[in-house]
Amino acid sequence: MYDYGLGLVRTSTEVFRKGIAERCHGRTISDVAREYGLPYTTVERWLDCQHLTRHFLRGLFFCILSVSGNLMSHGF
Repeated sequence: MYDYGLGLVRTSTEVFRKGIAERCHGRTISDVAREYGLPYTTVERWLDCQHLTRHFLRGLFFCILSVSGNLMSHGF
């Protein structure tokens, strides 16, 4: 297996996908896909998954804050 210089084993692990997605910041998807020999659509999907996860967690965090704030205002 080849780790593409990422220090990661090239299997489709979450850590590997996150590493590839992070390399897209400030670069085009096609540049990253070409650099690592991956299909464009694969890198695009991994990047989209990272964005969705980040948005979901941010929304969950604000929901928890809202609920805890409501509970505190009611004396719980």
